[in-house]
Amino acid sequence: MSEQIQHLMREIGPLVDAIDAIEQVGEQNWAIGFDEATWLTVDYNEQTDKLTLAIDCGPSPEQNRIKLYETLLTYNYLWEETGGLRMALDEPGGRVVLIFDVAVHGLDSATFATVVENMVTKSRLWQQSIQGVGSESDPPSSETPMGIRV
Repeated sequence: MSEQIQHLMREIGPLVDAIDAIEQVGEQNWAIGFDEATWLTVDYNEQTDKLTLAIDCGPSPEQNRIKLYETLLTYNYLWEETGGLRMALDEPGGRVVLIFDVAVHGLDSATFATVVENMVTKSRLWQQSIQGVGSESDPPSSETPMGIRV
């Protein structure tokens, strides 16, 4: 495994105050904890030399589920505007997950810290939006910044 990735994982803790824990959960897999309910997973793919970051955004509500699915699919179509962020379900009718791939080549600790912080921020925005869809409130405004900044 890349020494660069080990370095990134060691360096990110001091750069992001909100991080409570970083655990290596597999040979090429980590979990970064922010609180008991907020964990970002990081998986390294040697073939693509990319890190895939994923974070839970909450359950898909039974009420207005089709509306939520349409929103998620539309969001995925806007990948150029969102910087490559995408949404998925962890299983049919399951939890909504926010996913982002980042190339390891040239990735420094400060940039990685920014990506991690942005993923957590976006996941919290999505949690609010998903709760709104489930409660039949207005959908998120198109003015809400749902992309990622690197």
